[in-house]
Amino acid sequence: MALSLHARIAAALVTVFAAGLFAGCAGQSIAAPASPKPTQVTDYGPPPAGVPLIYVHDPNHQSWLIAYDWQGKPRGTVKLASNPGYVQAAPDGSAFLAPDGAYLDRLGSPITGPPAPQSTGIPGGLWADDGHHLCFVEVDPQTYAWSLSTQQPGEAVHPVAVIAHDPGLGQSGIAAVSCSLQNNLAILVRTTIWWPSEIWAVRLSNGRLLSHHTYAMTALVTVVASADGAYVVESSSAAQAPNQAAADSTTVRKVSDWSVAASLNSSYQVLSFSGDGSLVLVTTHWEPATGAAHLGVIDWQTGRVIWRYDGPEALYRSTTQLAGSGFVLALRAPTRLEPSPCGTAPYGACQQVDDPLNDIVIVHGDGSTTAVPGRYEPLW
Repeated sequence: MALSLHARIAAALVTVFAAGLFAGCAGQSIAAPASPKPTQVTDYGPPPAGVPLIYVHDPNHQSWLIAYDWQGKPRGTVKLASNPGYVQAAPDGSAFLAPDGAYLDRLGSPITGPPAPQSTGIPGGLWADDGHHLCFVEVDPQTYAWSLSTQQPGEAVHPVAVIAHDPGLGQSGIAAVSCSLQNNLAILVRTTIWWPSEIWAVRLSNGRLLSHHTYAMTALVTVVASADGAYVVESSSAAQAPNQAAADSTTVRKVSDWSVAASLNSSYQVLSFSGDGSLVLVTTHWEPATGAAHLGVIDWQTGRVIWRYDGPEALYRSTTQLAGSGFVLALRAPTRLEPSPCGTAPYGACQQVDDPLNDIVIVHGDGSTTAVPGRYEPLW
C-alpha cells in the first residue's frame, strides 16, 4: 500500500487540541521516565508460556529479546541466532514473525511450515484477538486484486476473500485494522493518499461481505477498530486540515448497524482502542515546533479522561494489552534537524537525527503507570 494506515497512526501526532480542554479533568499526568541505559546483558531465562508479554530488543545484545509482563517485570530472554531486525511478537507470546516471512516459536527457534504472505499496509500482518493468528492483505500486481487471508504459524495460509479490484496501483491501499477470530470478523480500510476513503466488514470463515461504506476525501484522518471488530472510530481531520471539509466530530460507530455509539471532540485523533475495547488512546494536541507528544487515554463512552501526557518526548510506537485495558508506549526525544554539509546557507539544517532508544511506559486501565527501567527499541 502506498501509505499504510498504521504507519500514519504511528507517525501522526497531528491533532490540535483547544487550549485548556483537559483543565480540571480527572486523570494522571506523568513525566517521561529518566531511566539509565542498562550496562550489562542480563539473561532472564526462557519466557513463560501462555502469558501476554511486551517484547523489546536488548540494547546491549541486539539478537536478544527481553520479555516484560504488563506489570513491568522482566519475565524472560529470547536468544535469536542473529538480529533479524523488526520481528513481530504474538500478543500471547506464542510466536514471532520475522521480516522475511519466517515464523519463530516463543523461544526463537524456527517453526516448520509455510511462510507468511507478503502483506501490505502493516509490516508482516495484523495479529488477531486470539493472540496467535494473523490477518494479511495482499495485492496482485498483475490483476490489482486486493485479497484478505489468515494464517496461524506453522499452518497453511487460509484465503478469505477478494476485497476489491483496482484499475491499477497508485496512491491507494487497503489494510486490516481489526482481525477477530473470536467474532469471526475482519475490518479493512482503504487509504487514498492521506485520507481513509473506504471501509469493509468481512466474515473470516466464508469471506461474506457484511458491510461497505465510503468516506468523503479529507473528512477523516484515521479510522481504527476495536480488536473484536465491534466498533470503529472515525477521527475527524479538523485539526490536521482545517481548511478542508472535515467531519464535525470524531465518531465511534457500532459495526453491526453503523449507528453512532459516541461523538468525541473533533480535535481528538484516536490511535487505538484498548484490547478490551473500553478505552481509547488519543492525541490531544499537536506541537510541530518541538514534536512533543500530547496524549490521553479516555473512556470513550463517558468522555472521562483516565490519563494524560504532555511532552517532552514524542510518541514513537504504541500497542495494547491482549483482552485488557492497558497500553504500552515507546517515547523518545523528538526528531530534530542538525547542520550537515547540505546545511550551508541558504538551505539551513537538513540532517535528520533520531533517538534510537525509547522510554517504555505502561499505562494501566486505572490511569496508573509503570516505567520499565532502561531504554529500548520496541517490537511492536
